[in-house]
Amino acid sequence: MRFALFVIGFLAACQATQPPVYKETRSDLPTRTYVSVRRLAEKLDLEYFGESRGGIEMTTPPDYIMLIPDSRNAVVNGERLSLVQPCLMRGTDYVVSAGDAETITARLTSFRSGRAPAPPLAVAPRGDRPRSVGLPLEWRPSTQSSRDWQAIVIHHAAMPSANAQSIHKVHLSNPGWDGLGYHFVIGNGTQSGDGEVEVGFRWRQQREGAHARARKGDDNRWNLHSIGICLVGDFTASPPSADQMDALVRLVRALMAEYQIPAESVVPHSFVHATECPGARFPWASFMSRIR
Repeated sequence: MRFALFVIGFLAACQATQPPVYKETRSDLPTRTYVSVRRLAEKLDLEYFGESRGGIEMTTPPDYIMLIPDSRNAVVNGERLSLVQPCLMRGTDYVVSAGDAETITARLTSFRSGRAPAPPLAVAPRGDRPRSVGLPLEWRPSTQSSRDWQAIVIHHAAMPSANAQSIHKVHLSNPGWDGLGYHFVIGNGTQSGDGEVEVGFRWRQQREGAHARARKGDDNRWNLHSIGICLVGDFTASPPSADQMDALVRLVRALMAEYQIPAESVVPHSFVHATECPGARFPWASFMSRIR
């Protein structure tokens, strides 16, 4: 009995030495003064990922915001912010105060306004083109006429394992998307062959792309007039395989010849939008030397 009382007393003493945990009660949160984090993400044109890696993530590259639940700490594009009120759970959603929402919005707007506008894509109307007959049969579109293609944009999947079908499923999960945003996908031997060229439905149907996100002041010409090619892999970590590069060179050179696209109009995704894509380990210089 004496030992049990000793243990209880010891635990009570330990608890008394711990700092109190502060949490605001939900009754202190008038709805009109708080903003849903999910709705804030929509307003800022960011994809909402909810709780991940210890925080609430909202991101559409190159922009990134993280809020820490029950904390006044926030990160906006790598810069730490101190909020006036903590980010809290209200019902089934996280909320921040209206004032903190304005602070976050202002900081992100400042980052965005400091970026250079998307480079223009000069488009010279060429009229309807006849069906592509110079391309290998497996790369030809299924329509009777081809779209007026003016450029080629190179991407990486930013994931080590994928194929056209798995990327298609990911893109379908994005609101407003109708599936695979690229025209071609080149495999790396994980879910499709190493160097295998998969042809997307957008190419078969000569549809506009959904791979070169338009920025302010850009009338979406990059999606309307550029061919999107994605190589499976994360080239911030490791370079593409030799088979992938060989396939990319063959594909790009065929498209350049068919649509009279100059080498200067074959660009990385980072040329169109502020992003790391297709990654620092992509051998851009050697690739360009092979297609000129």
